[in-house]
Amino acid sequence: LAQIVSGFYSVEFIAMIPCLLLYLGWDRAMLPVLSQSCVLLVLSQIPKRFIWRHRPYMVSRARMGSGDRTSSFPARTVSCGVVLTYIMAIVYRNHSNPDDMLLVLYYAIITMAFILVVILTSVCRIVLGAHYPSDCLVGAIQGTVSCFLGDFILFIASCPKQLLTAKDVTPWSWSNFNHFHFLSWTLIGLILVLVMGLRPFLLWPKAPIIAGLLFPSLAFSGLMCPTKTNADVVHILGKVEVFFIQDFVILGLIIGSALMAYRYVKPRKLWINIGFFISVYTCLLLVLMLQRFAKDMEDEVTQEGEAIENTNP
Repeated sequence: LAQIVSGFYSVEFIAMIPCLLLYLGWDRAMLPVLSQSCVLLVLSQIPKRFIWRHRPYMVSRARMGSGDRTSSFPARTVSCGVVLTYIMAIVYRNHSNPDDMLLVLYYAIITMAFILVVILTSVCRIVLGAHYPSDCLVGAIQGTVSCFLGDFILFIASCPKQLLTAKDVTPWSWSNFNHFHFLSWTLIGLILVLVMGLRPFLLWPKAPIIAGLLFPSLAFSGLMCPTKTNADVVHILGKVEVFFIQDFVILGLIIGSALMAYRYVKPRKLWINIGFFISVYTCLLLVLMLQRFAKDMEDEVTQEGEAIENTNP
């Protein structure tokens, strides 16, 4: 049970949530969740890189229930638990639009959920011999700070409040999307994996899988706000009109296979890490494009023409 809880409240799960929301078309929740995920992934790495503390099982103070070889301080799983609870609150609030009466119950449930998640994750990590109680306390504080910082960054980086005036509003499609935009995010991801994996840095062994899961959402975030490409046309990201469960299964298989492969292969060579990032990033990006990009207008006109011809004898 402790292993299951630790796996659920992991940085890998936090990194892939924006991709899932984007695939489902829950765009109102995707941007704030993406902000929370990015802040947590960066903030949680800082103390672990500069403050070293042996885990309890490393000094024979507990049985080895976790194979983590990183610093014990602070408990990132507890931080992930706090942020994930807040993310669930964001998704519910943006998707359900609760009224005033439900908001009171909503905040009461969220408060209790925060407390229960902190207790649950802390107990599980202590039982596994991965953390001390003080690690868990600081992890809870770190997660709370991360939530506030995520909201602040979203506030200063949100879409313009003023509506763009244009004669035509067109959804992004395979023919009009900005190729340079996606190539730029691919390059940024590659540089991140290189820096994280090069000696003497070796900052984060999980960087390839985290970047592969997170960067497709970051690439699509640039298309979330209406973009004025010329004087008369504004491009937006179209809504998900039809959702097929088999497509969601494909997305789950891609993410699940990537997580399982990285867990058991544990690539150490830099070129393997780069290949792993490119594979995961490309697969998820293509799946999101197939789901969120509109069909080209030429194809729609052709299909309409064929339909008219078929109806006329």
